Amino acid sequence: MRAAGPISEKWYWSLETIVGVARILTLLAIIGHGNIRRGSDQVKRLFGLRGQEWTTVGRSVRQTLVRQWPGLLIDLVLFSLLAWVLNHSIAGVANYPVVILTAQKMGVLHPEATGTPIVFFLKNLTVIPLTMVFDYGLVWWLSGKMPVRQTKGQALRSVRHL
Repeated sequence: MRAAGPISEKWYWSLETIVGVARILTLLAIIGHGNIRRGSDQVKRLFGLRGQEWTTVGRSVRQTLVRQWPGLLIDLVLFSLLAWVLNHSIAGVANYPVVILTAQKMGVLHPEATGTPIVFFLKNLTVIPLTMVFDYGLVWWLSGKMPVRQTKGQALRSVRHL
Protein backbone atom coordinates (compact mmCIF):
# COMPACT_ATOMS: atom_id res chain seq x y z
CA MET A 1 0.00 0.00 0.00
CA ARG A 2 2.49 2.61 1.23
CA ALA A 3 0.22 5.66 0.91
CA ALA A 4 2.89 7.91 2.40
CA GLY A 5 5.85 5.71 1.55
CA PRO A 6 7.46 3.11 3.80
CA ILE A 7 6.56 3.45 7.48
CA SER A 8 7.96 1.75 10.53
CA GLU A 9 6.11 -1.00 12.37
CA LYS A 10 5.66 1.35 15.33
CA TRP A 11 3.87 3.91 13.14
CA TYR A 12 1.82 1.20 11.46
CA TRP A 13 0.46 -0.08 14.78
CA SER A 14 -0.04 3.46 16.08
CA LEU A 15 -2.21 4.27 13.06
CA GLU A 16 -4.12 0.97 13.39
CA THR A 17 -4.80 1.82 17.05
CA ILE A 18 -6.12 5.26 16.11
CA VAL A 19 -8.45 3.73 13.49
CA GLY A 20 -9.65 1.10 15.99
CA VAL A 21 -10.37 3.71 18.68
CA ALA A 22 -12.19 5.88 16.11
CA ARG A 23 -14.40 2.92 15.16
CA ILE A 24 -15.21 2.15 18.79
CA LEU A 25 -16.09 5.81 19.46
CA THR A 26 -18.22 5.88 16.30
CA LEU A 27 -20.08 2.77 17.45
CA LEU A 28 -20.65 4.25 20.93
CA ALA A 29 -21.95 7.45 19.32
CA ILE A 30 -24.34 5.40 17.18
CA ILE A 31 -25.57 3.40 20.17
CA GLY A 32 -25.98 6.59 22.22
CA HIS A 33 -27.83 8.34 19.38
CA GLY A 34 -25.05 10.89 19.00
CA ASN A 35 -23.81 10.84 22.61
CA ILE A 36 -20.71 8.71 23.30
CA ARG A 37 -21.24 8.69 27.07
CA ARG A 38 -24.86 7.53 26.71
CA GLY A 39 -23.69 4.83 24.27
CA SER A 40 -21.08 3.68 26.78
CA ASP A 41 -23.72 3.51 29.52
CA GLN A 42 -26.00 1.41 27.29
CA VAL A 43 -23.17 -1.03 26.52
CA LYS A 44 -22.41 -1.35 30.27
CA ARG A 45 -26.10 -1.99 30.91
CA LEU A 46 -26.14 -4.70 28.23
CA PHE A 47 -23.26 -6.55 29.89
CA GLY A 48 -25.07 -6.27 33.21
CA LEU A 49 -28.15 -8.23 32.09
CA ARG A 50 -28.97 -11.35 34.11
CA GLY A 51 -30.48 -14.69 33.03
CA GLN A 52 -34.17 -13.76 33.05
CA GLU A 53 -33.48 -10.48 31.24
CA TRP A 54 -31.61 -12.34 28.47
CA THR A 55 -34.58 -14.72 28.18
CA THR A 56 -36.91 -11.74 27.74
CA VAL A 57 -34.66 -10.23 25.06
CA GLY A 58 -34.44 -13.59 23.26
CA ARG A 59 -38.23 -13.97 23.33
CA SER A 60 -38.66 -10.47 21.91
CA VAL A 61 -36.18 -11.21 19.10
CA ARG A 62 -37.96 -14.48 18.21
CA GLN A 63 -41.37 -12.78 18.18
CA THR A 64 -40.10 -9.98 15.94
CA LEU A 65 -38.53 -12.48 13.53
CA VAL A 66 -41.67 -14.61 13.34
CA ARG A 67 -43.94 -11.61 12.75
CA GLN A 68 -41.74 -9.59 10.43
CA TRP A 69 -39.32 -11.92 8.64
CA PRO A 70 -40.31 -10.70 5.14
CA GLY A 71 -39.38 -7.13 6.08
CA LEU A 72 -36.09 -8.33 7.53
CA LEU A 73 -35.31 -10.27 4.37
CA ILE A 74 -36.10 -7.26 2.17
CA ASP A 75 -33.97 -4.97 4.36
CA LEU A 76 -31.02 -7.37 4.26
CA VAL A 77 -31.21 -7.75 0.47
CA LEU A 78 -31.52 -4.00 -0.11
CA PHE A 79 -28.71 -3.17 2.30
CA SER A 80 -26.48 -5.84 0.74
CA LEU A 81 -27.18 -4.40 -2.70
CA LEU A 82 -26.37 -0.88 -1.48
CA ALA A 83 -23.13 -2.04 0.17
CA TRP A 84 -22.14 -3.95 -2.98
CA VAL A 85 -22.75 -0.88 -5.18
CA LEU A 86 -20.79 1.36 -2.78
CA ASN A 87 -17.87 -1.07 -2.57
CA HIS A 88 -17.62 -1.46 -6.34
CA SER A 89 -17.99 2.28 -6.89
CA ILE A 90 -15.23 3.01 -4.38
CA ALA A 91 -12.95 0.40 -5.96
CA GLY A 92 -13.65 1.85 -9.41
CA VAL A 93 -12.92 5.41 -8.33
CA ALA A 94 -9.84 4.54 -6.27
CA ASN A 95 -8.25 2.45 -9.01
CA TYR A 96 -9.00 4.96 -11.76
CA PRO A 97 -5.55 6.05 -13.04
CA VAL A 98 -6.44 9.76 -13.06
CA VAL A 99 -7.39 9.65 -9.36
CA ILE A 100 -4.15 7.88 -8.40
CA LEU A 101 -1.98 10.21 -10.50
CA THR A 102 -3.74 13.30 -9.16
CA ALA A 103 -3.34 12.12 -5.55
CA GLN A 104 0.34 11.40 -6.21
CA LYS A 105 0.90 14.83 -7.82
CA MET A 106 -0.84 16.54 -4.89
CA GLY A 107 1.47 14.69 -2.48
CA VAL A 108 -1.38 12.76 -0.88
CA LEU A 109 -0.05 9.42 -2.16
CA HIS A 110 3.52 8.23 -2.36
CA PRO A 111 4.65 7.77 -5.99
CA GLU A 112 4.91 4.00 -5.48
CA ALA A 113 1.48 3.67 -3.80
CA THR A 114 -1.47 1.87 -5.33
CA GLY A 115 -5.14 2.85 -5.05
CA THR A 116 -5.63 0.64 -1.97
CA PRO A 117 -5.14 3.48 0.58
CA ILE A 118 -7.81 5.47 -1.25
CA VAL A 119 -10.15 2.46 -1.05
CA PHE A 120 -9.56 2.11 2.70
CA PHE A 121 -10.03 5.83 3.27
CA LEU A 122 -13.31 5.98 1.35
CA LYS A 123 -14.64 2.79 2.97
CA ASN A 124 -13.81 4.16 6.43
CA LEU A 125 -15.89 7.24 5.59
CA THR A 126 -18.86 5.48 3.97
CA VAL A 127 -19.41 1.73 4.02
CA ILE A 128 -18.11 0.96 7.51
CA PRO A 129 -20.14 3.63 9.39
CA LEU A 130 -23.21 2.84 7.27
CA THR A 131 -22.87 -0.84 8.17
CA MET A 132 -22.52 0.04 11.86
CA VAL A 133 -25.71 2.10 11.76
CA PHE A 134 -27.58 -0.64 9.87
CA ASP A 135 -26.40 -3.36 12.29
CA TYR A 136 -27.32 -1.28 15.33
CA GLY A 137 -30.74 -0.49 13.88
CA LEU A 138 -31.25 -4.17 13.12
CA VAL A 139 -30.41 -5.22 16.68
CA TRP A 140 -32.53 -2.41 18.10
CA TRP A 141 -35.47 -3.43 15.90
CA LEU A 142 -35.11 -7.17 16.63
CA SER A 143 -35.04 -6.53 20.37
CA GLY A 144 -38.34 -4.64 20.12
CA LYS A 145 -36.89 -1.24 21.01
CA MET A 146 -37.72 0.32 17.64
CA PRO A 147 -41.32 0.13 16.47
CA VAL A 148 -42.06 -0.54 12.82
CA ARG A 149 -44.02 2.11 10.98
CA GLN A 150 -47.26 0.86 9.55
CA THR A 151 -48.95 1.91 6.36
CA LYS A 152 -52.49 3.23 6.65
CA GLY A 153 -53.89 -0.11 5.39
CA GLN A 154 -51.88 -2.14 7.92
CA ALA A 155 -52.99 0.14 10.75
CA LEU A 156 -56.66 -0.26 9.73
CA ARG A 157 -56.34 -4.05 9.60
CA SER A 158 -54.71 -4.01 13.07
CA VAL A 159 -57.58 -1.92 14.48
CA ARG A 160 -60.18 -4.29 13.02
CA HIS A 161 -58.57 -7.22 14.88
CA LEU A 162 -58.98 -5.45 18.24
